[in-house]
Amino acid sequence: MKDYTLGKGVKFNLIKCTISSEHRDITLGSREAKLLELFCENPNQLLDKTLMTDTVWGAVIVSETSLTKAISNLRKALNHFQDLVCEIKTIPKEGYVFIFENKCDSLNIEENILPEKQEKPLSFKNDNQEKHINNEYIVNKKINEHRKSFSLLSLTIFSSLVSSAATVTLFNYLTF
Repeated sequence: MKDYTLGKGVKFNLIKCTISSEHRDITLGSREAKLLELFCENPNQLLDKTLMTDTVWGAVIVSETSLTKAISNLRKALNHFQDLVCEIKTIPKEGYVFIFENKCDSLNIEENILPEKQEKPLSFKNDNQEKHINNEYIVNKKINEHRKSFSLLSLTIFSSLVSSAATVTLFNYLTF
């Protein structure tokens, strides 16, 4: 059973899709639970929106609005817990970061704890961490460029098979 500690006495149970503490249990939808798992597995890393939708929705084509709504629902669920020590930070036009620094000593709780909420911007512990995040971002960006190229190639093939009105509609959907 995979549990993640999100704060003092606050746990996320992936199997049950619940966030729970002594006083409260909240059941997440499957999409929100998958998002929270993705965040917990990749703390302090910029997660590209395309990567997130591919991971959570798989091969199903969804709009960015679906991701935004799922993130909003997840934030609402997380806001029910006072002892929560993590935060989802939006990076405009890029993606999201699950703010996490290990501050277990000051909280006097187990090792896998996520950090206190921070009002300050995302900072890096050292240059290597910043380079790692930047390199990961560059790789994700290149993957997205290839996906767009593939989508446009698919569109070209599709356009030879159907009417131009359907092609324009599909093009607008793919390039929103």
